[in-house]
Amino acid sequence: MLKRLVSFHAWLLLAASAGFPVAAQQFSQDHLRCMNEGNALSPDVQIGGCTAVLQSGRETPAGRATAYNNRGFAYATKKDYARAIADYIFAIALNPRDARTYVNRGVAYAEMRDYDRAIADFTEAIRLYPSHANAYYNRGAAHRIKGAFDRAIADFTEAIRLDPRYANSYYGRGQAYQVKGDHDRAIADFDAAIRFNPGNAPAYTNRGLAYRYKGETDRAIADYNEAIRLKPNDAIAYYNRGLAYASKKDYDRAFADYNEALRLNPSFGGAYANRARAYVSTGKGLQGLPDAERALELHPNDAFAFETRGQVLEAIGRREEAIADFRKALSIDANRQSSREALKRLGAGP
Repeated sequence: MLKRLVSFHAWLLLAASAGFPVAAQQFSQDHLRCMNEGNALSPDVQIGGCTAVLQSGRETPAGRATAYNNRGFAYATKKDYARAIADYIFAIALNPRDARTYVNRGVAYAEMRDYDRAIADFTEAIRLYPSHANAYYNRGAAHRIKGAFDRAIADFTEAIRLDPRYANSYYGRGQAYQVKGDHDRAIADFDAAIRFNPGNAPAYTNRGLAYRYKGETDRAIADYNEAIRLKPNDAIAYYNRGLAYASKKDYDRAFADYNEALRLNPSFGGAYANRARAYVSTGKGLQGLPDAERALELHPNDAFAFETRGQVLEAIGRREEAIADFRKALSIDANRQSSREALKRLGAGP
């Protein structure tokens, strides 16, 4: 749906395993590059070091497992998730009891949107290491994306129990509460996420969204302002602030925010749709038609986009086309009361 937008959190990839099962004096330059302590080296340098270690023919199975895991980590850092998964598979075959590798492979699967495999890997990591807060956090994130919000909340809650200062877990749980409509709990969790990580711009954006749902528009705008201060190139924060200004009928500021969101992200369908609606609300429906059309190009099966164009067409007197769009919106989302009311207003049935 285009009207509302929540910014989501990232997966937590665990650092590469630092150590090889050899005495310190046996470390070669290739070992040191593969270990990449403190991530001081580039992923390509780390990959080269791990590849050299693997090709040396001198490593124990445990050492090879470490090299595969570390190289997989470097590939994942480069967003080459297919290669990362291939290396994690080799690492797990050599050392099936390393919870870290299961977490990292789970993150790679999640990045490739294979959430079932990701959950299976996070679950195995938890079985091997029941106090693994990161594994609970990542599994909670996967459950949330799949729409299993109660499971997500349970996992985030366990991650918080294991690490009460785990800002990302509060943030993730807040998102799950928000989608469930429990905005008070969502705000409490975003408060905690901000307390433990004051630079978390998306937490301000999402808390602002929760305040807007509660009708506290000025508090919402204050949070969007802070999100933009922390992350000036965040199109989502500008977009949500634009929605808040529009709800106050401050259309000049709403237009400015939609324009900035679109400058930052020219493929932002929600910003096109809501700018079109702002044109209708200010008596400039014809100017909104290109925006409504663009929203539909970007989201051709979205009820909100069809309803938006219907509103524009109604405003410029193209009744029959408006009726067709409102009916199309209802065919996609039968619970869309605003489209049903529009048809009634136009003297047409659904």
